[in-house]
Amino acid sequence: MKVSFLKFQDGTSKQDRAKISAKGFKVYDCEFKDLKRMLNFDGAYTAFQFSGGERKNENVLFDREIDFITLDIDKNDTMDIDTMHIHLKKMNLNHILSTTSDNSNKFKYRILIEIEPRKFTNSDEYKEIYKDLEKILGVKIDELTASQIYYSYANSYILSFFNGNKKHIITQQKITHYVSKNDFQIINQNLTEDKANALIESLGFKLVRDGTYMKFSLSPNDTIPSANAFFHKSRNKVMIKDFSTSGFYGDIIDFLSYQGFSKTDAIKLCYQFL
Repeated sequence: MKVSFLKFQDGTSKQDRAKISAKGFKVYDCEFKDLKRMLNFDGAYTAFQFSGGERKNENVLFDREIDFITLDIDKNDTMDIDTMHIHLKKMNLNHILSTTSDNSNKFKYRILIEIEPRKFTNSDEYKEIYKDLEKILGVKIDELTASQIYYSYANSYILSFFNGNKKHIITQQKITHYVSKNDFQIINQNLTEDKANALIESLGFKLVRDGTYMKFSLSPNDTIPSANAFFHKSRNKVMIKDFSTSGFYGDIIDFLSYQGFSKTDAIKLCYQFL
């Protein structure tokens, strides 16, 4: 993967950073885990590349793929950095978390999530990601443009997880295509037990194992029965299957529809958790 990075002198203040971070960005080849080391330096970074290394909206090279996204958690008083780390691990997503200028403020931090490489045509398309991720993370995310840069601080509190998966980013065009073709193979292949649980828990429910069967549950004494479903282990990966031809995701879609989601929005929500 590639990252654009501008290193500052140690101890450069936030005010001085703004004055010197318009030019001089260099592109580095690295692995996602290497970004953790980058965050230990005073600098500025972004997943996007700029023409001539100069940060301007018109200089963003949208013809280049990006391999990670950065989320700015600034307006948050509900989920601290440690809780978010646990939440992302449950979703089995590769990620790095770091505090900002005040490393004692655990409610203000950045999230770097590894994604499957993809291109965005413009900032508006890129900003759609924020709306989707707010639903699955449960926090307010600042909707920033593709030209936005993020500061790293040498004294940051950093948490990371690299043994999971890359985030699958799905476009509305693809969703419309899959719905029209009734093609849901990607969901069937990738909706694991952990991901299904994360999806359902984001709505205030739980998936409770009852032997080899599953049911939606608000509490141990308040259950909503689902269709027959069971877990089948294949190649050390827990896959969710169903006795019907629709697959276990069909139960999820039906449940989301019962909660008021349209079919398209329900399918889109499933993709967000892959």
